[in-house]
Amino acid sequence: MQWLTRLCAGMTGNTTFRLGIVGHRWNKLGQTDMPRLTRRLAEAFAQIADGQPGVTLVCGLAEGTDILAAATRAEGWGLEAVLALPPEAWRAHVARQGGVTAAELSRLDAALAVAEIVVVPQADAPNYAGVADHLLQTCDHILAVWDGAPGPSAGTYDVLTRARAAGLPCTVVQITAAAGQA
Repeated sequence: MQWLTRLCAGMTGNTTFRLGIVGHRWNKLGQTDMPRLTRRLAEAFAQIADGQPGVTLVCGLAEGTDILAAATRAEGWGLEAVLALPPEAWRAHVARQGGVTAAELSRLDAALAVAEIVVVPQADAPNYAGVADHLLQTCDHILAVWDGAPGPSAGTYDVLTRARAAGLPCTVVQITAAAGQA
């Protein structure tokens, strides 16, 4: 799939750098560190995408890192939302998660309104593995907000481990999850 995207982009003379984002949710981040994490994401975005002719941020729009990254992306960047459920079901799922505020849902709604939506289908449960696979198969670089600890399948640790094994460039914004500090 990635080769097809690149081939089509090359045919139009328009290449886009695809930056995948993965990271912790509010249960590990801490809402009080949002301004600091926003600043660190903006710095990482600028460093990674420096000199790229066009950038698309690719993420699952999960609460925490994903939604914050979508809101923080640079002006002019595209947004591809790779959802583990159809959009309405995904919004309802996010709304049920701990630590999600009205402001977070507002950022999610804003992102959904402008994003190119890709739904990774599965019966009736969120397909996190499908989201991880999409990121790994279609992105040029992975940016992770991570505490360095192993985690669940299809989580930040899994995506980073698989990306590194495949030789995909990765950047980590290190956080201290126990204290919720970025």
